Amino acid sequence: MGSEESEVMLQLAAEAFQAGNFDLASEIYQCQAEGARDPRGRQELLTRRADALAHSGKFTEAFAVYREAADTERLQPSQLQRLTDCLLQALRKQGPGVRRSGASVVEDSLASCPLCRSFLWEPVTLPCGHSCCKRCLEGERPPVCGTCQGGMAAEGHRVNVVLSGLLSRLYPRLEHAGRLRREGKRLHSERREEEALAKYNHSIAIAPGDHLLFSERSQIHSALKHWEQALSDAHTACRLQLFLEPVTTPCGHTFCLQCLERCLDHNPKCPLCKKELSEYLVRRQFSRTVLLEQLIHKHLLSELTERQQLHREEMDELSNLNKNVPIFVCTMAFPTVPCPLHIFEPCYRLMIRRCRETGTNRFGMCLGDQRKGFADYGCLLEIREVKFFSDGRSVVETVGRRRFRVLQHQERDGYNTGDIEYLEDVKVEGAAELELQKLHDSVYELGLVWVNSLRPEQKQRIEGHFGPMPPKEMQIQWSPNGPSWCWWLLAVLPLEGRAQLPFLAMTSLRDRLSGMRKVLLFMSQSRHR
Repeated sequence: MGSEESEVMLQLAAEAFQAGNFDLASEIYQCQAEGARDPRGRQELLTRRADALAHSGKFTEAFAVYREAADTERLQPSQLQRLTDCLLQALRKQGPGVRRSGASVVEDSLASCPLCRSFLWEPVTLPCGHSCCKRCLEGERPPVCGTCQGGMAAEGHRVNVVLSGLLSRLYPRLEHAGRLRREGKRLHSERREEEALAKYNHSIAIAPGDHLLFSERSQIHSALKHWEQALSDAHTACRLQLFLEPVTTPCGHTFCLQCLERCLDHNPKCPLCKKELSEYLVRRQFSRTVLLEQLIHKHLLSELTERQQLHREEMDELSNLNKNVPIFVCTMAFPTVPCPLHIFEPCYRLMIRRCRETGTNRFGMCLGDQRKGFADYGCLLEIREVKFFSDGRSVVETVGRRRFRVLQHQERDGYNTGDIEYLEDVKVEGAAELELQKLHDSVYELGLVWVNSLRPEQKQRIEGHFGPMPPKEMQIQWSPNGPSWCWWLLAVLPLEGRAQLPFLAMTSLRDRLSGMRKVLLFMSQSRHR
């Protein structure tokens, strides 16, 4: 195309843009950009095309073209002015009452709850005159209106009977979908996962635009270990929500940081274009996309604030080391004893990451149990170091800290959790303490004799894994777990996990030492036969 003809086409594109024919302008700029040889000239044409796409409301395509333009040279703020104006105009059209991101999932926004953006189920009318779902208000602390932020008394959640009946008659299909969702949630809470899944499948068929349905069904798929379906539902839910901590992969696609990490737990490829991301994964340089984060902060501040608050609440819940404590079901672990782990299952990758994000760096370790899922006693481990591989696997260096008893066995996002209480040895005094000291010294000597009787290669292998045997302690009741050498010796003795477990559960140091003495004497007699 000649220079003169190119000028004519650009003039035509400019006129189309001014006339509001943004689709025509976009097509002309695209054709001109494909034939451009000068990099800066091509960037200018791509920017103009992106502006046209933004003006026509095609923001997804516009972002992709802006990204392509930025690959040539960093875009200046002035080049993004039209995009900013278009985003602001689009937000203004939605009205001031929008608190959550994404479009309403119902045909008529009048029938949607301003808190969850789903169908207005069991509507409660607030003193300000606006209505929200009863369940949504019960989840707000303190309960506030989703439209005007007006408050109400915590005990004032009374369903508006007339409004509830009217909505169910005007929107019977969506009312039915909402009813199915609540039945599914109840079944899920009762661990009747297959029945719950059927309810959610039916509900999604009725209301396929509701991100809450996909998000909640993803949890059920995780519980059933349907990993691919869980990922698919989680990704669908992400597309309908606001980006939180947006990160952009080398292939140019943007995701919430947590969403991307969960996808990469299962497959080291981009969830959209399937480009290999192994090197990106091992570097773990998940830098936030600054411009997108700034735009969200500037134009979607209320929605961002709400999502950040939800995230903080989730982190607070996950950091509780008494309720819903994450449980790794694998092997025996003991206080003060190192426990290196090879992490490769997606559910445990998620678990370890959450432990680090919350700052606790701790999780429970229990043996498996065919009836309950995991044993009633375990040891709390502390993460010291994590080394990652390119395929997402990792080696986690941990050390035992505290013993616990499981009060309630639970599950979260595919891994086990439990409500726990910590165990401490009961201290003794007087004559009982003197007797305990004598028993302690004699068992320590028996243990030392057994360790020194091992072949050099055996001893070297044990010390390479667990370190050397700890020295005898002067104050044997100082620690609530008792002497460290006891746990080291229990870890290296050739006992099955089921035989070691009772020692972990004991809160009497005397009983623990007596049991270890019997084991050491038996092994000594067996060796001399």
